[in-house]
Amino acid sequence: MMEDNYGVSLKVDEETGGVSVSYTPEKAAEAYLAITKIMSAISTGFDEPRIRHMIERDLSFVLIDLEELVGSEKSTLTRIKGRIIGERGKAKQKIESVTGCSLSIYDNKVGILGAPEMVDVAGEAIQRLSGGLQHQTVYRFLESKMRRMKQEHELWKMKDEP
Repeated sequence: MMEDNYGVSLKVDEETGGVSVSYTPEKAAEAYLAITKIMSAISTGFDEPRIRHMIERDLSFVLIDLEELVGSEKSTLTRIKGRIIGERGKAKQKIESVTGCSLSIYDNKVGILGAPEMVDVAGEAIQRLSGGLQHQTVYRFLESKMRRMKQEHELWKMKDEP
């Protein structure tokens, strides 16, 4: 699919699993950005259907490196990942349901896949959880942000109407 959509050639090293990408000079910038986004999403644990959805809908992908947020202490990273996932996955599900984004937590990274403005909101929620805010506080932030965005959208719709 990547080869067809972006005019690139992929070669996978069977021993190492490394991937090399070849593309023509005229497609270099577009191909590089798209392939980088796709490879980052794959390496964060997103499955093929979500990757296809990302390509077809031109969704945004953001990668949050938890080590950059909280340091490399293993126990801290484990605790922060637990906060982002929440008890029985509740926090992760809440962020996904409110924003419409998909989250993937792999190693010390969180991948966020969704509409550009929603990826930013989900990222902010993750940063707030990582910073130690209570879950309910982050949930209220999400709900408030979504209400404001909906109101702004309604205002823009009214301006466009005659």
